[in-house]
Amino acid sequence: MEESQQNSSAAEPKASSGGPVRDDTGDEAQGLASAPPPETAGHDRPVPHWNMDLILDVELGVVVLFGEVRMQLKDVLKLGVGSVIELDKGVNDAVSVIVNDKPIAAGEVVMVDGNYGVKLLSVESTADRIRSLA
Repeated sequence: MEESQQNSSAAEPKASSGGPVRDDTGDEAQGLASAPPPETAGHDRPVPHWNMDLILDVELGVVVLFGEVRMQLKDVLKLGVGSVIELDKGVNDAVSVIVNDKPIAAGEVVMVDGNYGVKLLSVESTADRIRSLA
């Protein structure tokens, strides 16, 4: 009996809830473990065959970096209302767009309906962005 339970669990990919992994169509997804062997595609590292549809709804934090500065602790402790921190970028310099601690784009700050926005001036290729997740 124990052997049949092991065989049935090995045949189906499981989600964290304990059931089979299903895509939006209701079909059982083929997990990474059952994917065909990866090809190298001219790179040192193998390029895995991923079903990207499984992760496209994942929300990621996006950070727009206007600039940065290093400060000594004594100067940080002196900060108060009205203090000005000078950053390492000029007003007209491009800002960095960072996702998952990786820079993926550069742009300029714009106003959109009274809120800040970023108009992208350059973006890494989709292949480079996917490769950085591996």
